[in-house]
Parts: sequence; structure tokens; C-alpha cells
Amino acid sequence: MSSGSGAGFPPNSPYQLSVSQGNYYGPAFNADLDERMLFKYRNGLLDQIGALEAEDSPYRDKADEIKKNLKLIMGFIDRQIYERQVLREKNRELKKEASERLINPMAAAMRQERKQFRLLTSMGGRLNEMNRMLAAAKSSDNDTIKYDMMRRALEISVELNHRISYI
Repeated sequence: MSSGSGAGFPPNSPYQLSVSQGNYYGPAFNADLDERMLFKYRNGLLDQIGALEAEDSPYRDKADEIKKNLKLIMGFIDRQIYERQVLREKNRELKKEASERLINPMAAAMRQERKQFRLLTSMGGRLNEMNRMLAAAKSSDNDTIKYDMMRRALEISVELNHRISYI
């Protein structure tokens, strides 16, 4: 198989690693100190993984096990980063809804009811999407694709968790 193939992708198809919705490259301009520290910690883990792959590493014999554990920790950190981003967006949305309620309470109540109905009707599809991402991650032979699919499945669980908690 080529590097662009895996579960759900035909062989030799170009795969763009844009499945994830969050910003994982660096903290946003309006990021708080905790989010900046999460990025710094994650980048430190990436450096440690790079040091394990070096030829003169003293942990060469256990490098695979250590890399697996570091990548698991990176998954937890990525989840925390995305959760911070979702919370920031959710707070912005709540402020907007509060100002709409002050301007026109009846229209805001109807809009909120439609929004909740759309959430409940789309939740099954979101769970199916999460299941497909996990299945694709399990069957993929490319580590980059596997990591991106797992990260997107975690993002969906965070989104659903926060949407349900605010109903």
C-alpha cells in the first residue's frame, strides 16, 4: 500500500491531513496561559520522540515502547488543547446568545429551540462519524493518518460533550 492509502482511501489517492478541526500548530492570538503551556509541553514531547529516534540514543532498545507512551500522552494533551478551543468558542457563542436574548427574547427562544432540535437530530450522525474515524485509525497502516483520525474522533467526543452539557 502507498502512504496515502488505508481504510476508506483508495490506493494512490492524495490524502490531505486536514481532518482535524482544531488548531494544533501553535497557540492562537487570544489563547490563555494554560493553552500556551499545553502547546509548549506537547512540543517538548515531540522533541523527546525525535531524540529517541536518534542513532546515539541510550534508550534505543526500548524506543518503541517509550514512543508509544509519549504518543498516548500527546493524545491527552491534544484533547486538552481542543477542549480549550471549544470552550473559548462556546463562551463567545453564549455571549452572543445572551445579547440576542436582551434584544429580542421571543426570537432568541425560538432560535435556541431550533438549535437544540438540530443538535439532537444530528447526534447520531456525529457518533457514526466518530465510529468511522476510529475504525479507519485502527486499520490504517500510516501513523500520520492514524494519529489524525484518532485526534478527530477525540474532537467529536469533546464537541458532543460540550454541546450536551449546555442544553
